[in-house]
Amino acid sequence: MEKLTLEKLKDNFILSCKRFPISIFFLLWFTVTLIYSGLGKSRDAQFFNVFYSGSAALLTCVLRLWEEEVDDLKRCRIIQGAIHVCWLAAAVYISFYCDMNLTVEFSVFALSFTIAIAFFIVPFFKENDDISLWNFTYHTFLTFVLSFIVALILMGGVMLLLESFTQLFGVVLCSDAYYDVAVVCNGFIAPFLFLQLIPKHDKMHNDSVKRLPKFMYGIIHYLFIPLTIAYLITLYAYAAKIIFQWELPEGWVSWLVTALMTLMTIIIVAVYPSQFSDGHDVDKKIVKWLPMCVLPLLLLMSIGILRRISDYGITANRLYISLFNLWCYGVCVWLIVSKARRIVWIPISFTVLLLLSSVGPQNFSSLAFSSLKSDVIKGLKMAKVAKLPMDITTYKKWIKQKDASMNDIISNIYYLKSQYGNKVLTDIADSVTLMRINYFSADKSISDIEINNICDDNALIIPSGYKHVIPSYNYLYNRVKVDGDKISFIVEYEVNGKKLKLPIDVSIKKMKSIENSKYIVPVKCSNAVLYFSSFSFSEDTKMLSFCATIFY
Repeated sequence: MEKLTLEKLKDNFILSCKRFPISIFFLLWFTVTLIYSGLGKSRDAQFFNVFYSGSAALLTCVLRLWEEEVDDLKRCRIIQGAIHVCWLAAAVYISFYCDMNLTVEFSVFALSFTIAIAFFIVPFFKENDDISLWNFTYHTFLTFVLSFIVALILMGGVMLLLESFTQLFGVVLCSDAYYDVAVVCNGFIAPFLFLQLIPKHDKMHNDSVKRLPKFMYGIIHYLFIPLTIAYLITLYAYAAKIIFQWELPEGWVSWLVTALMTLMTIIIVAVYPSQFSDGHDVDKKIVKWLPMCVLPLLLLMSIGILRRISDYGITANRLYISLFNLWCYGVCVWLIVSKARRIVWIPISFTVLLLLSSVGPQNFSSLAFSSLKSDVIKGLKMAKVAKLPMDITTYKKWIKQKDASMNDIISNIYYLKSQYGNKVLTDIADSVTLMRINYFSADKSISDIEINNICDDNALIIPSGYKHVIPSYNYLYNRVKVDGDKISFIVEYEVNGKKLKLPIDVSIKKMKSIENSKYIVPVKCSNAVLYFSSFSFSEDTKMLSFCATIFY
């Protein structure tokens, strides 16, 4: 083992700065942004700074590794520049011109995942086998873990030192000091150490056949393989049961098949080098027979998915799991036909399908949204809803009808607004009605009055003549008395250990008049003034909940 000296550390530091200067710049940008965000100052560009700087640090690292593999540097750098411009444009578009919803989240994940996978694949696109890729991946995994362990130890040591200043010398540090230390250690030092440990071109293409260490090899053989066998036995027993009883499989079986597929992939990738060395007959038989055993069970997953879609409709998650199921068929067939001689196509095919299904107009999230929204509008028209978009009056009249499809329609509206936001549903209902629609309950009730001003930042004015205050008082779901226009309830509170009661009467008419106010409006009653930040009341069930600051 090469001796570690200060001179060697200095040389590695200089070499990494020369090799990955742009990546280090983006890491600094990323770290500074996180520290600034910790100050509690909201900025419109905060997401852009975090997302772009973090992803660009990895992207520039990937492009540098690719540059080391090509001969035509001029052409390579033109392509690199074009990729940087495209990625910057994508980051700007996502950050400033897109509302953060399910579609955007899937796109961001898919793009980031693609860059991460490219880090492993790009340096080995000229290879005829995957031994070098396997060795590099194994080395990368170890160095990544080691870098963060070192950073965590450093973070713990610095935090203990900071705490000692307070305990020993009474020095009161800034409240953000510990957060800043955590960000610097994990956001900059750990990835910087990792960059130093990435092997150069000559050492990266190591095609020597190696095995996993005995400990990890033991985990594969004495934990993962027995667990996989248990899954196989369970699923084949379940397949026999449903064939004997002639019934469809449960949708939940997809989870077990997914876990089995994941275990199979991990095992085959882990024992991959065994195919290129003498002996290891057990590993070779596992690689040969495991995909053949898993392939028929994928049919259970397919039927389970179709059943879920048939029973509950299309969602983005069900489309993704359907595509994953098709990918599993392809992986098993590929492993059987190629005898698992190339494993690089497993991550490549997964990444390509993820990109195609998540980025662009054909993405699954948008397709699911369009399908569900179309079903909702069609269902509302069939239910003869008076008008679209619905206002609160129309909605209340509709839910009082006995319509068999109502539960599904409202559940779908709730799903759409929770995943995609209210802006894309304005042709179904107005903003007030959308705000009031929650997951459909059995009692078919809706709050007749609902106020939500919890984000109001305005200071409250102390009413003249009132000397006492009950701040942020929560009154939750208690039955109240209603007499004509008055809602009567009791506020119970405690002063100096003494329990007191304050009777309150509020006007229904008054509450309805301020329902759509953008600001907190004082509500005056006989013996108090209330500033409601939230208020919900149902005339049918006489149920009331609110949060308010009360002056009396």
